Amino acid sequence: MLTRGATGRNLTRSPSPRLSRQARSSGRPVWRIAAELGVNHETLRQWIKTAEKAARPEAART
Repeated sequence: MLTRGATGRNLTRSPSPRLSRQARSSGRPVWRIAAELGVNHETLRQWIKTAEKAARPEAART
């Protein structure tokens, strides 16, 4: 799914929690997974970071 970024100028794909989980648990380099998905490796890295932050219990409190 494509959505507008925070600035409203860029279209980005919405991160999938399942995708982030699979990328973390695969043991494969992020750049390789990103290339297979057709996204920039930094985009995938940010999706993973966002998913990890959301999964932390203290993130729910703030």
